[in-house]
Amino acid sequence: MDIEDVAERVNTSVRVLKKHYDVPDRREELEERRRHQIDKLSFDSRG
Repeated sequence: MDIEDVAERVNTSVRVLKKHYDVPDRREELEERRRHQIDKLSFDSRG
């Protein structure tokens, strides 16, 4: 279910949902941080 459907279902706007409820938990924050760090790494064919 996408955020627009949720907003309609609870009779609010997408902006309000994102502002008050779309907060990442600790695990999501760490995954996002790791994702950015992995993108910076480079691997060569020599291992």
